[in-house]
Amino acid sequence: MESFLKTRRRTAGRATILPRIERLEHRRLLAVMTHSALSLESMRDEIAGQFSSATVITHGFQLDGGGDSLMPLADAIVERNGGLLVDFDVDTGGGQGTFDLFESEARAGSELVLSFDWGDASNNDSAGWGEAAGDALFSIAVGLGLFDPSQGSENSIDRHFIGHSFGTAVTSEAVERLAAFDIPVGHLTYLDPHDFDQSRLPIDGSQDLDTLGLPLLNETPVYGATVWDNVIFADAYYQTNPLGFFSTNPGGRPIPGAYNTSVTTETSNASFPHSAVWNEYYLATITDPSSTTGYAFSSRNTNSIVRPTPRFYGSNQNHDHTPEALVNRTTGLPNDAGLESNGLTAAQITTGRWEPVWTPQINNGDFTFTGNGGSEVPGWAFHGGGGNAEIPSAADAVLPLQNKTNSRTHNWTYIPNDAAFLDYDVTIPAGTNAATLEVLIGDNVIETLAVDQLSSLERGLAANGGLTISSPIGSLANSVNTITYRVSGLPTDNSKLNIDDIRFANSLPVPTHPRIVIPEIITSEHVFASDASDARAGTAIIFAALTNTTLTATTSESTSFGRNMQIVNADLQPIGSRQGNSIFASLIDGEIYAVVAQSHPSDQTITLQSAVGEASLTRLAATNIFAPRDTNANGQTTAVDALRVINELNATSNSNGNPNRPPEPFLDVDGSGFISALDALRVINYLNKHEASGGEPTIDAIPMIAPLSTNNITDSERDRTQTASTLNRGLASLNGVANSASADASTDQPRTFVKPHAADDSMETVLNEDSTSPLLDFEYSLAPTFPHPANNQTLQR
Repeated sequence: MESFLKTRRRTAGRATILPRIERLEHRRLLAVMTHSALSLESMRDEIAGQFSSATVITHGFQLDGGGDSLMPLADAIVERNGGLLVDFDVDTGGGQGTFDLFESEARAGSELVLSFDWGDASNNDSAGWGEAAGDALFSIAVGLGLFDPSQGSENSIDRHFIGHSFGTAVTSEAVERLAAFDIPVGHLTYLDPHDFDQSRLPIDGSQDLDTLGLPLLNETPVYGATVWDNVIFADAYYQTNPLGFFSTNPGGRPIPGAYNTSVTTETSNASFPHSAVWNEYYLATITDPSSTTGYAFSSRNTNSIVRPTPRFYGSNQNHDHTPEALVNRTTGLPNDAGLESNGLTAAQITTGRWEPVWTPQINNGDFTFTGNGGSEVPGWAFHGGGGNAEIPSAADAVLPLQNKTNSRTHNWTYIPNDAAFLDYDVTIPAGTNAATLEVLIGDNVIETLAVDQLSSLERGLAANGGLTISSPIGSLANSVNTITYRVSGLPTDNSKLNIDDIRFANSLPVPTHPRIVIPEIITSEHVFASDASDARAGTAIIFAALTNTTLTATTSESTSFGRNMQIVNADLQPIGSRQGNSIFASLIDGEIYAVVAQSHPSDQTITLQSAVGEASLTRLAATNIFAPRDTNANGQTTAVDALRVINELNATSNSNGNPNRPPEPFLDVDGSGFISALDALRVINYLNKHEASGGEPTIDAIPMIAPLSTNNITDSERDRTQTASTLNRGLASLNGVANSASADASTDQPRTFVKPHAADDSMETVLNEDSTSPLLDFEYSLAPTFPHPANNQTLQR
């Protein structure tokens, strides 16, 4: 197998490419293509299955914006171990960034070396770039398949991260994200970590890299390079030479938790000691297989070199740039007083591993960092991001979208596995009466918002910056994608829409106590009545699937109500994906679902359709998934809810029961799959608890308890009398609760229990059209009889 590869001759830090043909063994090579670059998706496909370990290399400050300065390290590792070299380059012309095939190469072996470029960001004289680059590095590595965050500690690929200078803070940010997902990092190497503001050096202070890491001193971060708690072995090599080619030489420092080695002496004669840490000292440990330090500690080393324990203090360390609260800079010994005042010990600093503080979110989604104003904004440039919309510097910046600057894309971002929505705030000035906002994840449009379809209430909120939109992510979770906002149809060039506070939301903002609509037929048109009195209320239809199918929920073209509508499963987690005014969700036979929407000031129409027809869905859902004890779905838990279960058991156990009696939903309180005395007891015990405590029965989420003994409820025939007795004792103790609670119940509920009635009497519900609970036409019995469990009503009706 042959491929167009090359050797490199380095001249003044740049590469001269000499083409040659090389025969490679037992490997599928990087693609030989007519163009010079690959996209993230194409590169992932190209390298899939070809590596079992990975090394990630990140450069530091680059005056010229170039990103290949550490390429000799990458070359040397591939030369030593074999495998793939993948070179990611920033597109300084404003593109997404690409993988450079001319610099990438392949050899026989199973190592992957990723060279990461953040050159144009490294020399920006503003804050936010280090974290943005670290976030992009993490996301790109996920996109290439170096690890899967959803698999956590089960990720098996051995990883070695190497960072130099400013790049140590970028590397630290990436490793912290792995730590947040419990993904182990076998080896972390910091080369001359310059993660602090050094006097007389430009850029240092404005980049604010020392605000990113741990530990804290006086509750303030002082490190950008950190050893997080997912790191197995960390080493750091640094120098503190005062002079070099320039009057002031960037220095490094020891990092808490690492095996720290001062190479000040070894680099003192170099023209630029800061760079000599990697291009002379560490590079030599890669190219010399007999080395006993540096790369010798890598797990790729076939020699048996024992990794040393961490070290931070001592006379062999140089602490010129270490915070004085940690160390006596003259002796190299711990500053006991400074450590104690910060609640730290010398042992913690020496061996410490720090828990991540980052949580999966969109980097700079609130535009805290605006760069130097304009198009180069942290999180929104170089690594997949870009666009013509500029973000001006301001204390409370937003993303303004106008006719001539109508689009902006966020960098490649890992969307967490549990992310359900993309939330963002939209401000629409009062004079903007037309326009359409589109939101895309990758190439997928997840939201289309037409301004002229907003209600007057929504327009009022939007004019004051208070309209929050939740766009469903659906199947795009656990992926790496860009996020784009673009607008069209603005009436004038001065009109605009402002976007702010973009974030992931991993749970549905489910209405607290939705009104339950109980239709006779699920697959039909339904009206959700207006309700402006309580923004938490909302409306829901609960149903069960009788076969596997796809449900489509569609709202009227003339309303924006649909974006607040969701399809949820029994755990109230959103499912499905949105296209236009419709949501599509795959349903599983036997499972319970709901269509739920927040309240709206006007009536809204929703049409539900099943891919396999009307008979695939039923209103007879076993459990009220919003409030299981509220069996009649009237918004309260009262004695009536227990009596509904009792009457169901009466009717199904009595041979003289009405054969035409319709079945009822929501009677399986405990979700066991059967209707039994335990379901009634769940309600009774709940009400007893609240009566005893003086509380008023409601449907808030209080754990089910069992103050009434259920020890005598068994499956045997001989215990049926005991079971009835236990329940009747509960009902007797409940009489006072029922009478007092009924005063607060709706008027169509009985205030007291009625006497036993004829065997052919039953509790019936009229459901010939959509009705909002409570269920109608109740009759109740206080004389339950209990069948053998074999005859208990099952929920697969």
